[in-house]
Amino acid sequence: MIRSLAKRLLFNANLFFAKKLGLTDELRCSQELSKIDVSKYSKIVVLAPHPDDETIGCASILEESVKSSRTVEVVLVTGSDSRLDETRSAISEISSRDIRITFLGYKDGEVYRSQHDLEKSLIELFGNDIEDTCFFVPYIYDFHSDHIGSTIAFLRAFSSRTSLLNAYMYRTNHANIMEDFDSYLEVDCGLKTKMYNHFQSQGSLNFEALSSIRRIYKSYSKVKEVELFRRICAKDKFVDLTKLEYFEDIEGKVSDIHPIYFLRNSRKASSAVSDATDKGLGISYASS
Repeated sequence: MIRSLAKRLLFNANLFFAKKLGLTDELRCSQELSKIDVSKYSKIVVLAPHPDDETIGCASILEESVKSSRTVEVVLVTGSDSRLDETRSAISEISSRDIRITFLGYKDGEVYRSQHDLEKSLIELFGNDIEDTCFFVPYIYDFHSDHIGSTIAFLRAFSSRTSLLNAYMYRTNHANIMEDFDSYLEVDCGLKTKMYNHFQSQGSLNFEALSSIRRIYKSYSKVKEVELFRRICAKDKFVDLTKLEYFEDIEGKVSDIHPIYFLRNSRKASSAVSDATDKGLGISYASS
């Protein structure tokens, strides 16, 4: 508890001085971003490796989808009963009846090794009915193997139907390449805070830090948090960061909530992707 509080104080102090010194430009999106319009789709699906990822990365999507009277489903890949209850409570801040929650029952920390089983689960869950659906999956260059494994499984499940696929990758709390994102949606900070407050089991995760950084992405708003997305295209080619020899050494440590290094995360992510590309660590879309 004391250690967690100390990290938060250190983060807040570093962010304060970084703003004063003009060092927070790396946290802003210099590229033009398109606002996502969920009303174009009849169904919205959010794939969350862990309970809380849907809140961290897609609260805006869930809120706008409910407002637009879309069919909404959150697919949780892993999670204990208590964490599932936390997600249900968080989502109830938006709607207690308009968002369906599906739990797939995979083990936390083992999604990457179970990605072929997850691929089959996703095919069984959605079959061929994807034309009018928009999927939101974790950013493939997150520094978390469960996130990477979930997105690889998704890409493999629908690799033969990419021309019909409407999908975006969403940013969570890990190091990402800022210039890679092309879309956004805003959510009220008050709503996001209420949702975050339900995740009592995640006391070590500095949700306040996440909100502070996300208010910088597009502007310095005090009332709106910006969530970032990257559209998946049929011609996209990705690399698998988990195959880097040093991935396990930095997994989970390179994040937006690190009290000191959060300003350099985008550079670290870019360097890792370049390294994986140079080493030919591309993703195979062939099912095993």
